[in-house]
Amino acid sequence: TSVAIDGVEFSFGPSGLVALNTFKSHYHFMNGPAEVVDCGTTPRTGRELRAALQGDFGAGTYDILRKNCNSFSDCALFYLTGRRLDTKYRMMEQM
Repeated sequence: TSVAIDGVEFSFGPSGLVALNTFKSHYHFMNGPAEVVDCGTTPRTGRELRAALQGDFGAGTYDILRKNCNSFSDCALFYLTGRRLDTKYRMMEQM
């Protein structure tokens, strides 16, 4: 999962928090992102999001089971909107 704000997609992987043109992180999937969900609006900017979360989602901190792209999206959504990522995307972290 990833989060898009104003045409910029923020995602988290082994390289840390990255910002790309919207949905570039999902181009390696056969048909692109499987689902795009509108989670509302925010008064915050992408720059504010990056400043708030970059320290916790740096390069070399990715862990497929404990701290992955879904963990990042959950934190980002909560920071931006006060909402959590749907639990169907957070099951790995609960193993």
